[in-house]
Amino acid sequence: MARPRRRRIRRAPCGTARQAAGQGKRRHRGSRDAVRRKGPSPCPRGPRPRRRYSHGIRARSHDSAARFQPHPFRLDAGRLRAIGAIAARISAVDPGPSVALPVRSGPIEDFPWERLRHEHGASAILLQAETAIASTKPEDTRTGLTHGDLWYGNTLWDDNGDLTAVLDWDAAGIGSSGIDLGSLRLDAALCYGPDTAAEVLAGWQDEADRPAPDVPYWDAVAALATPPDMAWVAPTIADQGRPDLTGNLLTQRRDAFLRTALTGLDAR
Repeated sequence: MARPRRRRIRRAPCGTARQAAGQGKRRHRGSRDAVRRKGPSPCPRGPRPRRRYSHGIRARSHDSAARFQPHPFRLDAGRLRAIGAIAARISAVDPGPSVALPVRSGPIEDFPWERLRHEHGASAILLQAETAIASTKPEDTRTGLTHGDLWYGNTLWDDNGDLTAVLDWDAAGIGSSGIDLGSLRLDAALCYGPDTAAEVLAGWQDEADRPAPDVPYWDAVAALATPPDMAWVAPTIADQGRPDLTGNLLTQRRDAFLRTALTGLDAR
């Protein structure tokens, strides 16, 4: 497959471009609020300051050609590869840690996922993964820019199906490329089944021109950044264009994805 066209990475003010499709889409932060209250919430914030990064990557306001598009019902391998490729481009930037870009060790680090598991109960496989990650370290120590909350809902696409922008850099920092790659692989697995995570990986590796490091480890880390019961976020996901993804189905796919990751960790 041809390499996706390179695009600048941009951001849009909360509640503008993503509502242009008429879906009433909430931000992923809305999903986290849904976890807290078991129901979705609107985005509470307005535009935030522009950021600039090196290597031609920008975070800035959108233009009228870029708009939110709901998760397609049918698998689009080209889009999954394109989003994997953009994750590789992000990780290639290395501005170094700072107050604005702290060191990160996982996605959405400001949310207490571990406490949530222990307060509300978690399945055996989630607790197994928690123990495995606590006793394991990634082998690759390279770091770079990480978005920290990278999934399809934080991207914009034009009418030709080209990825034009990456949104919502609140959780950005410096960390392993696996943080964003694992998040995207999990997102693909939730929407289309665990096997489709391979398309995201293929796009990443094609762009980076090297094997992705510690894939099972970061897949498990991504899966741990989800609620114990995925039914808590199913209404928000339905608002984003996928009412077919029920809580039971999301939980089954998350656990299958995590089971594969733990098998990979055991094989190390």
